Amino acid sequence: MIVRTMIAGASAMLASACATAQPQEREQPIPVRGETPGRTCDSSGIQDFVGRQRSPQVEAQLRESSGAARIRWVPKGAAVTMDYRSDRVTAFLDAAMRIERISCG
Repeated sequence: MIVRTMIAGASAMLASACATAQPQEREQPIPVRGETPGRTCDSSGIQDFVGRQRSPQVEAQLRESSGAARIRWVPKGAAVTMDYRSDRVTAFLDAAMRIERISCG
């Protein structure tokens, strides 16, 4: 009798451990492959930044002008991955940390 009670109690505990909680509401969907929903880089106005010195102000203006969620700063001679992200702008810098070229992705 004691063994049956112990087995029944253990079974109840195991069954309750398998129960899942209800998912919480999310304000935005989870990004797919790291991309930010609703943010896409637009390259039409970003070429004006070529020649400008990297700074927090330039970064904020570049993010606003491009519509990108992220900026990838690439120093002279640095290796970068070739992955494409529609929510990112990539700024290649010269040795003086000025933007040498710029593109979406």
